[in-house]
Amino acid sequence: MVLPAGAFAQALTDAGVPAELARILADSDLGLGRGELFTDTGDLRRLIGRPTTTLADAITAALR
Repeated sequence: MVLPAGAFAQALTDAGVPAELARILADSDLGLGRGELFTDTGDLRRLIGRPTTTLADAITAALR
């Protein structure tokens, strides 16, 4: 289910998240949807000193 940003912010506020933080989180979610945090530079791999793992692989490993 996809919520518009305003509805997402309202749901967060209704759950007790302060309104300003709810707006920030909703805006951040929009940015993620636009791919604003995507990078294929390898920076994370170099920073953590090991290969990165996809979300799907991490969940599969956690469920084992």
